Amino acid sequence: MVIKGSILAGLTKQAAPSRALNPATLPDMRLENEYHDPYMAWKKDPTPKNTGALVKAVKPVIDKGIRSYGRGGQRSSPIIRSKAKQIVMDSLERYDPKQAKLQTHLMEQLKGLHRYAGQQSNILSVPERVMLDRQHLDETARELQDWLGREPSDKEVADKVGLSLKRIKYVRQLQNPVSEGMNANRSEQNLGAPISPAVAQQDTDAWVNFVYHGLTDIEGSSLPVVMEYTLGLYGKPKLSTAQLAQKLNISPGRVAQLRAQVQAKLDQQDELNMRF
Repeated sequence: MVIKGSILAGLTKQAAPSRALNPATLPDMRLENEYHDPYMAWKKDPTPKNTGALVKAVKPVIDKGIRSYGRGGQRSSPIIRSKAKQIVMDSLERYDPKQAKLQTHLMEQLKGLHRYAGQQSNILSVPERVMLDRQHLDETARELQDWLGREPSDKEVADKVGLSLKRIKYVRQLQNPVSEGMNANRSEQNLGAPISPAVAQQDTDAWVNFVYHGLTDIEGSSLPVVMEYTLGLYGKPKLSTAQLAQKLNISPGRVAQLRAQVQAKLDQQDELNMRF
């Protein structure tokens, strides 16, 4: 009876129905959990709705690809983003969950953005390129301001955005064209404690650039920013003491002190006999 019972138990165990395994849950599948449901729904029925849901799910991967393989201001271009989505949708057809993670597969395919971005740079008109650079410039400046807790200097923005100060000036002037005469008049009208005429004439020479790059932040106030808005460097407007105080959220007296420090640096050219 014991033997018979064992046999029956074995037969019962063998007769138990096996649980069907979802292909995406097999041990050799490498598809990430966060993409499982939208991917399987799309694979089963690639309708526009399911395709849109899958593309939305992999948006962080698309964003990462654009940051990694885009170029400069093009990273914020709707043209580049549209191309990235197209690459993703095309590459989904070639994805094998047994071979790689979905993110790894998509990032490998998105490398093509680098070449595409280079092609776009060659065919974009000057206004379009300037617009993209300006968008990237403004976005980077806002990010830096949030991080620093103050307005970043142009040299800080230039380092972060990957544009030269010369390019930044060009972009600003092309977007906001102002004649030299208007700049001069605005300077006389706005500056509460204007820099001397001799210094004002130097705002593009090598000495001014030398002084500017030697300035650093002091007690949370950016001397480079004060110099930029005082002399109107790199396409920035010239601001009065009151305007600059409001912009930097400091007192007009503090602005005057900072401007005096900038002026003292500029006045050292004769003392140091520095000629370029």
